[in-house]
Amino acid sequence: MKKSGSMVLVLALAFGVFSSVTSAKVDDGLTEVEATVHKFYKSIKNYSDYDTYLAVSKDLRYSEEGRKQIAGSTFSNPKNANTLTDYNVEKLSKVSESEYRALVSQKFSSTGQVPAYEVPVIKENGKWYVIIEPIDFIKNDGLQSKNAPSANSSAKEIIAKDDFVTVVKHKGEVVKSSSNNSVISPMASGVLYYEAKPINGSGYKPGTTTFSVAYNSGTFVKGWQLSRDSSVKAWIGYYLKEYSPSGNTPVSNITIWNDYKQTADWYNVNFNNVPTSKPLVLDLENLTGYSTDLAGNVYN
Repeated sequence: MKKSGSMVLVLALAFGVFSSVTSAKVDDGLTEVEATVHKFYKSIKNYSDYDTYLAVSKDLRYSEEGRKQIAGSTFSNPKNANTLTDYNVEKLSKVSESEYRALVSQKFSSTGQVPAYEVPVIKENGKWYVIIEPIDFIKNDGLQSKNAPSANSSAKEIIAKDDFVTVVKHKGEVVKSSSNNSVISPMASGVLYYEAKPINGSGYKPGTTTFSVAYNSGTFVKGWQLSRDSSVKAWIGYYLKEYSPSGNTPVSNITIWNDYKQTADWYNVNFNNVPTSKPLVLDLENLTGYSTDLAGNVYN
């Protein structure tokens, strides 16, 4: 009887050890990855935890200095911002020992419900990070649908879409700089100064300074742009967007073709339907394959 009881105990212990090993193999870091993903989205939900947001994520859109600049201003003053109000992690898929993909849907105060798309989660130096890619959430109505990037564009890719929102990822070179724009004195009619000297061919330069406008009409961009190749005219996209840590929402787009010299006549083009009192950024995109210098101001 005692021998039988001992045998049961040994078998139970052995089974427990086996189950523990098996569980560890099946988990294979999944629990830690899942925890990292939830930490990230909880931190940006209602702009609740700036320090955790910085600690568990890396943003491919900005230099670290630029990221802290733009996120810090929004986290400290989230009033009227495009705020993450809810999210759902639908699936976690293993790519390799150091990479997972999280399929996540999100809901924002301005953009609304965004369809689920895959977000990279990468392990670096023993720690997992959510990777924020250059993502836009484009509403499928009105002006924005007309300006929505084409799925056939070599520099952009549609990665998710439903009846209301298209999720687009920029695949071209991202110029990471914290000095491409700055807020002008509120005493002036200009609300933003921007520059790129140069922006490389097919390059994309996300804005790192948030600003807002008081009037939804009369917002325009005035400046100069000059291709460094005399055989090709400059062609630049100027994109006003509502900022959010996980992706921006375009509100008004302008593309300007031709060379405008700094010492001669500058372009002067209006944006349309710009929302008031919202944290906005100005992204720049070179639509040619040649480097271009540019600078100017946004006025309202």
